This record gives sequence, C-alpha cells and structure tokens, in this order.
Amino acid sequence: MKYQLSITILLLIGYLLSNCSGQKKLKTRASNDEINPVTEEVHSKTLNHSTVTDIEGNVYPVVMIGDKLWMAANLNVSKYNNGTPILPYSGGGFLEPLKKGMFTYYNKDMANKTRFGKLYNYHAVTEGCLCPEGWQVPTDEDWQEVIKLQKQDKLNLLLGGLMNPQDIPPFSDMDISGYWWTTTSVGRNTVATYEFHLDKTSLQKSGMNERNFLSVRCIKN
Repeated sequence: MKYQLSITILLLIGYLLSNCSGQKKLKTRASNDEINPVTEEVHSKTLNHSTVTDIEGNVYPVVMIGDKLWMAANLNVSKYNNGTPILPYSGGGFLEPLKKGMFTYYNKDMANKTRFGKLYNYHAVTEGCLCPEGWQVPTDEDWQEVIKLQKQDKLNLLLGGLMNPQDIPPFSDMDISGYWWTTTSVGRNTVATYEFHLDKTSLQKSGMNERNFLSVRCIKN
C-alpha cells in the first residue's frame, strides 16, 4: 500500500514538473509572438515612408534608393526648419557674390514655383537647416550612389533650369535641364552639382559657382 502511494506521489510530482515546464515554454513562445509583430510593424514604418512635410506644410513624395530615403520632388520652402525666413532674391549679385541664403523661382512666375519648386543659392544650403527637420541636402557621394544603382528615374527629375545673377538674362534652361546642389565643395567658391538634360539619358556631375540658384533635393539623415 505504502509502495503504491509512493509511486502515485512520484507520478503526480513528475506531472506537475512537466506541466510547469510546458507553461514556461508556451509563455516564452507567446512573448516572442508578441514582440515580432511590433518589430515588423516598426521596421515597415521605417522603410515605407511615402511623404515628408516641410515647416510650411508643403508635402513631398519620398522614395527609397539603396539604403536612403530621397525626396522625389524639388524643395519649395521659404523658411529654414527653425522658422527663420529665407530671403527672397530681389536683384544684385552682378558685381559680387551674394553672401546670404536666398531663394527665387524661375522668371519669378508663380506657376513655375508650383511646377518646379524654388531655386536656392549655395548660402541657403550651407545654413544646414534648409531641409525638413531630420533631412539634409545630399553629398556628392549620395548622388553617385543614385547613378551607380541606376535609380534616377525614381527621383522624378524636374527640368527647372537655373538662375545666375551675372547672366543676361539670369534665368535659363527651363524644360531643358535640371540642376541640383550637393554639400560637397570642389574648389574655391565651387560646389559639386548634378545635372539632368532633356537630350541625355543619365545624371551628370558638374561644378558650379556658389552664386548660382539651383534646385534642391533632400535625403533623410
């Protein structure tokens, strides 16, 4: 009788121990199941940005190229991301370079501002807060990556021309060429820029004097 009771007690203890282990395993699996969907959701939100909004409420489409998020439209803001107004170009700069960040739009025609965005001089770029918060003007290396991956078509490159205060007339190349700043200096008062021309099939690297007014794209930091 005592022998049977001992066996019964041992079997009961074994069952309880086995059951606790099973609960722990189930709890561990349940915890993993709870974590993974959240992780996947956050990962998805990180990679699937579709738009970005600047300080004035302008909304820009966004595309992923390589491991970077790019604006797929030209910047069109008249304030830095800290709220400071960017000076509108009102003339001058013919005899000496403009020393302040400024913007304009092609032929000062509002329809062109809507269509192509604004044109900025390089001083506006070097302020460091031209793009929406958390975004920045691309480097030479960033543009080279677009060319390497052959993904320029994703950027919707707009042929918004440029403005050179020392030219007569100052505005040129609308619907023929687009020009974009980088943050990479290549010489005295000269900056690496990228161009896309109507009669070409790919982006081309160039260098321009910082007095020019060009289009701007932004990438996420």
